[in-house]
Amino acid sequence: MVKASGERQAWDPRRLRQSVRRAGVPEKVAREVVHTLDRHLRGKVTSARIFREVSDLLAAHEAVWAARYGLKQAIVALGPEGYRFERLVARMLEAQGFAVQVGQIVQGHCVTHEVDVVALKDDRHYMVECKFHTAAGRKCDVKTPLYVHARFRDIEAQWRGLPGHATRFHQAWLVNNTRFTTDALQYGQCVGMHLISWDFPEGGSLRQMVEQTRSWPVTCLYPLSKREMRFLLDRDILLCKDLVARPAVLEEAGIEAARRAAVLELAGMLSGEV
Repeated sequence: MVKASGERQAWDPRRLRQSVRRAGVPEKVAREVVHTLDRHLRGKVTSARIFREVSDLLAAHEAVWAARYGLKQAIVALGPEGYRFERLVARMLEAQGFAVQVGQIVQGHCVTHEVDVVALKDDRHYMVECKFHTAAGRKCDVKTPLYVHARFRDIEAQWRGLPGHATRFHQAWLVNNTRFTTDALQYGQCVGMHLISWDFPEGGSLRQMVEQTRSWPVTCLYPLSKREMRFLLDRDILLCKDLVARPAVLEEAGIEAARRAAVLELAGMLSGEV
């Protein structure tokens, strides 16, 4: 198998079954899906083809399974710019009770900085930087946490001089939609940063944050075309729960009634409204 990064990896049915299971698919169905692929996929096959095949098989069972399975690709589809990913992170923090500000110019001790997300809850104050990759196989290397930590040190020096901030807990967060290299993880953890990637940390990874807060992006709604997804995003419909709250936008997009109903049902299932 050829991964998105270009690396070659041996076909691993067990690993694929685990990936399918994480989408909420029952063990029996996951085994059937993997067995079907194992029978007819031979030779040099890409991870992209495996994803398409699995998605089609899951959609034939339950639409919501296919939508959940496609989350990583759905987040990539928020690009190519990174600002929608920043908003996704902000919305998840809001759902956890944080007061958030997106795209803020923050005065540091030495210079000003543009910060992706500033989050505040009780006595916790976070500078959140979001690293967005449009290629699922790319990793965030050590240069990024080095850079983010240096900026945070300048901002923290300024924050601690503000009224009420001397005893407040300040921390830099780095949220990445793919994965970190070993050096990036080691450095970030060593200096006390909070690192979040697609599958790290266990219990609080990006994937798990989406699931826990039901912050499923509308790009998970695979019955929509790319043009229709872009139409929604351009109208500030970022999450499935936003679409459930503003269903009329589907008619504005020129989507026929039967497909509108199917898309809304899927959006409601993902957002917990059905």
